[in-house]
Amino acid sequence: MKAYLVGGAVRDKLLGIEPKERDFVVIGSSIDEMIKENFTKVGRTFPVFLHPRTKEEYALARTEKKTGKRHTDFVCDFSPSVTLEEDLFRRDLTINAIVIDDFGKIIDPFHGQKDLAARQLRHISEAFCEDPLRILRVARFLAQLSEFDFSVHPETHKMIKTMVEDKALLEISGERILLEMEKALNSKKPSVFFSYLDEVDATNTLWPELNRKLNKSLDSIDKNNTDARFCALLDFLEINDIECFCQRLNIPNKKRELALLVKSEKGAWGNLGNGSAADIINLLYRADAFRKSDRFLRFNNICSELTGKKFADRWNQLYEEARQTKLANLETKGIEGSELGARLKAKRIEKIQIKNES
Repeated sequence: MKAYLVGGAVRDKLLGIEPKERDFVVIGSSIDEMIKENFTKVGRTFPVFLHPRTKEEYALARTEKKTGKRHTDFVCDFSPSVTLEEDLFRRDLTINAIVIDDFGKIIDPFHGQKDLAARQLRHISEAFCEDPLRILRVARFLAQLSEFDFSVHPETHKMIKTMVEDKALLEISGERILLEMEKALNSKKPSVFFSYLDEVDATNTLWPELNRKLNKSLDSIDKNNTDARFCALLDFLEINDIECFCQRLNIPNKKRELALLVKSEKGAWGNLGNGSAADIINLLYRADAFRKSDRFLRFNNICSELTGKKFADRWNQLYEEARQTKLANLETKGIEGSELGARLKAKRIEKIQIKNES
């Protein structure tokens, strides 16, 4: 059994980037042997294990053979006889098929280091076209490595264009597309991701709603604030288009509702200086802030990020004042239902008015 550091960790190390995580490929072992060595099996489809001490991922070397159109339609061989080169051959790009052994020796059978130096993303083999998700991965790598000015090798670009023309993207589930998009939104320059996909004519298949305009302001938003970047991506769309986009990619309801809230209420949020106490309370009710406080706080921060207005602290103060305003027992006597809600709302407006005038 022999393990090699592989993939993104090696690529980033050679580029001078501190790897976020490390993955290893294991040659000459088996599931039984890995378990015997106290590794924990976590992979369902593929034999992936967690190291007993570091909890880093170790995967048995494998080969893959495509058997159908779905991304799960593969037959894998992960027997101890699979060689290191055979495992690396199945990977997507040359720069992701470099390994380092225990002694620090670099093994690079497909000349990934040359492509790193040339700043090129190049496919390893014709098997690249068997997984259409690789189109999105290439676009994501362009975004993640934007500071190094990578480009796509002409032959790889040609292959991607052919895959798009052949409607290969229709084989990818919304969940897998969303995962790649979220990784791109967390990169330094997410606009590059969308620009490249537009360049290869993938936009109309993936998200036709974004075909009308590309929002390059995404890059100026803090890359750790992926919620803000997601909302900024959709902010120029109409409500119906946002709904269609979210439905197509199976966006979780909480994320969809947040984007819709930002779209519909960002203007009112930014009008704080001119708004009355009633305007303030009405926005809080429209945002369902008193039942969904966490969502309102995220909405508040996103609006601050997208507008550049420093109103977040003030909105938080007003929200807390309104939230803590309750009806006394005497005030609820003899009333119920909608009248009770209306009286509480009126008291909250009165409280905010007094607060603003003080």
